[in-house]
Amino acid sequence: QAEEEARRQAEEEARRQAEEEARRQAEEEARRQAEEEAARAEIDLDDIQFAPVNSDDIDIEFAPAASLISVEPADDDQDILPGSFSFDEENDSLADDSYSSRYVDLDEPTGNTSSFRYAEDLDVDTHGSRSGRSSHADDYRSSKNLEGPRVERGLSSGASRNDNVAIYARVGTSGYFALQFVTWGGELAYSVSSNVKVSGGLEAFSVNRHFPEELCDPEDGLDGCERWNNMLAFSLGLRYQPTSRDFQPYIGAEFTPIIYATSPTKFGTGIRARPGFDLMLSDTFGLNLNAALGYLYGKDLELVEEGIESGGFLWQASAGTLLAF
Repeated sequence: QAEEEARRQAEEEARRQAEEEARRQAEEEARRQAEEEAARAEIDLDDIQFAPVNSDDIDIEFAPAASLISVEPADDDQDILPGSFSFDEENDSLADDSYSSRYVDLDEPTGNTSSFRYAEDLDVDTHGSRSGRSSHADDYRSSKNLEGPRVERGLSSGASRNDNVAIYARVGTSGYFALQFVTWGGELAYSVSSNVKVSGGLEAFSVNRHFPEELCDPEDGLDGCERWNNMLAFSLGLRYQPTSRDFQPYIGAEFTPIIYATSPTKFGTGIRARPGFDLMLSDTFGLNLNAALGYLYGKDLELVEEGIESGGFLWQASAGTLLAF
């Protein structure tokens, strides 16, 4: 039994030593691999050497860029009209990038809004047809189109100016009973809104009159009994002008005090309606045609000329030019 026990212990010791040796070798192998990995990671760049390369060994080919782009013809039923966008229903974003907005040069009058136009940017072939859209746009195109507002280009020159102030110069004719006047003067109009203007002016009403003998100067002969007389007419009123394009009709009403005598000074008062229009030839220059019809009253107007009364209708027609700025 003692020999059997000794043999068993010897075998046990041999097995333990074999396991110990195997574990030691495994640890040694792991340590060696770790050192090799560390050594490879710490390679000095100065140790790297580059060998010359013969240019004949280099073979590089460039493919045309057009071959990398996938272009598909656009379906007629999928065309998006100018001024419209295609939205992706899931991402809620602009899908078709073949459309862009362009600003119309545009300068708008007071009260009007800025004008934009959405234009179409598409490739056109030699026959004027659409060559197609990119597959990127087609992938995101949906059948839900939102049409935006369209504003025509080429607004008239009258619409492009900012006419806050307009200065008029006019000549014309007017009548009050038997008196036929030549009128001349000026007016200033100021825009208080996009369609309403305040106007004020000063005009002379001139008439060539024949005076009674008691008012004639004997030294002047017969010529002294016929000479020009002037009345000064002021005006203050409002005007409605519904458009700001080249042709600009208007209608207005105003209060018109008149000085019809100076020795002593005598005043008359009147009110009148005024239709007319402006025709703009450029941004700042235009022509004007004006008419007026109203009622004039002066306490002693009947003393000015035989056959007239203290109150009556006064009409006027005049034309001239204007400067707007």
